[in-house]
Formats: sequence, C-alpha cells, structure tokens
Amino acid sequence: MHVDPSSDPPDAPVSVAEVVAEAWHANFTLDLDREEAAFLAGLHAYLLDAVEPSLDGETLRRIFAPVYELAQVDSETEAQRATNMIARLKAQGILLRTDGAGLASEGEFSLSPLGLALARSMEKDRELTKRNLSFMLMNIRTVMVEILRGAASADGEEDWESRVIWPLRDIVAEMIRLVDQRQRGLDLAHKALRKEITELVDSEWAEAIDRCVAMIDRVHRTLRELNEILSEHVQHLETQLFELAAYSGRHADLSRLLDRTRNQLGRLALWGHQRYEDWSGYYRNAQIYIRDVVRTDPDNLLRSRLSEQIRRFQTRPFGLLAVAPEPFLHLRDVTRPSASVVIMVPDEVLANRTLSERVQPCPDEIELAVAALVERLRHDGRIDIVAAVRDIAPDFTENAYFQLLMRVTPELLRFGMTTRDMLEQAWVKLSEHLHAQTLDLHLRLDAAQADDDVLELPFTPSLPVHDERHQP
Repeated sequence: MHVDPSSDPPDAPVSVAEVVAEAWHANFTLDLDREEAAFLAGLHAYLLDAVEPSLDGETLRRIFAPVYELAQVDSETEAQRATNMIARLKAQGILLRTDGAGLASEGEFSLSPLGLALARSMEKDRELTKRNLSFMLMNIRTVMVEILRGAASADGEEDWESRVIWPLRDIVAEMIRLVDQRQRGLDLAHKALRKEITELVDSEWAEAIDRCVAMIDRVHRTLRELNEILSEHVQHLETQLFELAAYSGRHADLSRLLDRTRNQLGRLALWGHQRYEDWSGYYRNAQIYIRDVVRTDPDNLLRSRLSEQIRRFQTRPFGLLAVAPEPFLHLRDVTRPSASVVIMVPDEVLANRTLSERVQPCPDEIELAVAALVERLRHDGRIDIVAAVRDIAPDFTENAYFQLLMRVTPELLRFGMTTRDMLEQAWVKLSEHLHAQTLDLHLRLDAAQADDDVLELPFTPSLPVHDERHQP
C-alpha cells in the first residue's frame, strides 16, 4: 500500500494567514455562559468513567439536573432548559450527534474535539509538578531514541512515515502539548495563590505574615526545581533533534517538523526561566512590603488612617504643608540684585509718602507655644511632648495642634534626645481625627551648657499655661 509522503491533506493551511482566513470563513462563534460551562464539565466527568463513548437523551438530562438546581431558574422547566442547552451546544459544535436516526429518536451524542478541549481546560488536576514533568520529559527522550534508531535503519517512504514522521509529529508533539497545558494550569494556580495571599494580608494583617511567607517560599522552591528539570531535559532533547537533523534530506517533511519541535521545546524552557524570574521578583516585593509596611505598622493604624483620608477626600480634601520648600530650578540664568545695588526712588514718591520704621510682627499663638515648650525642656530637663502640648495649649483646634506638633518637634530635638526606640513609643489620641506619637525627651548635656543657643521666637507668659509651677 502506497502512503502519501505528505501526511496532511493537500489543501491544509500552512501559514498563520491561511489559518486565520479559514477560521474566518467558517463563520465559527463560541458563546458559553456559566451554566453551559458547568454542564460541559459534568459531561466530561461522566465520560471519563463511562463504558459507552456516547450519551443518550436520558443521560444528558440526568447530568443536567444538578446544573438546573444550582442555576435556580423559574422561567423554564428542567426538561425545557435541558433541551435548549443541548441544542445550543450542538449548534456551536461542542456536542456531536453520533447516530443517523434523525428525528426518529432523541439521538446519541458525544463531545466534539472542541468540547473535549474546553472540558479538559477546566480540570483541576492539570497542574505541573516535579514528578509529572520529569515523567513526561523522560518519555519524550525515550521516544526520540526510538525515532533516531528508525531514521538510521528506515527503508522506503512507508517505513519512514511509520518510524520517524508519525512518532515525531503525533507522539512527541502530544507530550509537549501536555507539558504546555500543565504549565498554563500552574500559571492559573499561582494567580489564585497571589490573590489568596493579598486577601489574607488585608483581613488578618500581621497575623497572616508567617503563613504567607511559607506559601511564597514553597512556590519559589517548586519553580526553581521545575526550571532546573526543564533546562536539563530540554538541552538533551535539543541534542537529539540535532542528531536527527542529519537525516533531513531523506524526507521532505522532516526539516519542518524538527523546526516546530525545536521551537516548542524552547518555549517550554523559556516558560520555566521566565516564571522563576517573575516569582523571584514577586518574592522580593513581598519581603519589602512585609518589612517596610506590615512590621513597622503591626496594628494597621497608619494604613487605616490613610485609607479613611482617601475615602473622605471629596468631603474633606487635604494637602501637604511643606516646611522650607526646595527652590524652583530655572533653566535660565536669573540675575538677582546684590546687597550693594542702589535702588533709585522717584522724588514724587518720597514727597507723597513717608517712610515708617520696620517693626517686627507680633508672634502668633503657635510661635508662643513653641517657645514655651522649648523653655520647659530647658528648665525641667525632660519633657513628654504630647502631655506638654495638652498642658500648654488646651484650647487649640485640630489644625493648630497639627501645625504646633510639626513645628515644635524639630526644635525640641535640637536640645533633647530620647533614650527609647521611637517605634516603641505609643501613639496618643489628641482628638477624633488626630493621633500623635509621644516622645519622652531628655535635655542633652551640650544643650544645657549652651545657654545662649535659644530660639529667636519671643516667649511671653501671656499664653495660658496650666502648671502649678507658674502659680503664685
């Protein structure tokens, strides 16, 4: 019996453009909702253990029963909805009628190759593991050994087809496809795992850190092992393909099949390397987030306050009040007058206006409070900032409290120091929307000796100070 050297039909598409055109003119559409996808998964699960290769109408309705119960639809009866769904799946080429009885009977149905592929994509056991990856790659290497032997001893076109071309095109390609499918399943599992880690951190915050770190470490270790296995076996398979390329002149299709197989193997190896690098980046980012965000804010106060401020921004907008902002950088040279430049004032201006002596403006209540707090530290030798602020300025508003704490803290740190870790000192509630971290400062020896190093802000006892030391 003569076998055509080309295993494909003569009109089979051979380029991406031809495949696209063929699919377009076939007018193929696919529309599956949640109910239809569940029914398809049930059909595939039933066929895995069934002896018969086809499904009759009664079996289809029995498989549809749990789907109808989950859908909870009252507009149609169960039988009507099952009939309509079978018709939709059949119209889309997912279900095939395998008998030729026509309208004389309900018919026998089976999953088409498209339906089978869709159902397999929903299986839960399609993840890639160290064990099944090693098994599949070792099987490919074993088949390649037999193909090399067949190429060396094959005699005639039919012998070449059966011992080299068909195994390379069907067996090897199918096993590579299985590895690729499990790689996609592992991608979906890792995506779900990242979502689970995010939800754990959001709900439990610091208490979930140990579990999240353990899950991240386990995936990182698994991906490293898979990458090592892929690198080892793919390198050996590429060597076998190189040896088989020496026989390319003996069959017209061998060179094309070798190129395709080599590209598929390269894609498997590249997947392993990229996923390991991507997860390593995720691993580093997670460690940075745990160190810089979670462990520095174990009670989740800072993030909660920030989230609340963002949520209420439309009703209570806020901004950043900068102290001593950086000067604007000009892209051109700006000539500024020096101190020795003579300013010419017109005579009419001098004649019509009198020059008054410049006076220092009166300090506001915040400046007075800053001077009072610094004086208390220098006088008493120690100060609790929050307690002192409450004592010095009991009638301040939230905004005034905020400005006072922002301005007085760096001034107090010029003269005082704390003997405790700042992260360990408690946060105190000053008002409904304002919390401040208390700092217990002690006067430094060098600041106590430098009596002349004082603030230029004036201090006056006219500011109310609720302290028994100042009572007559």
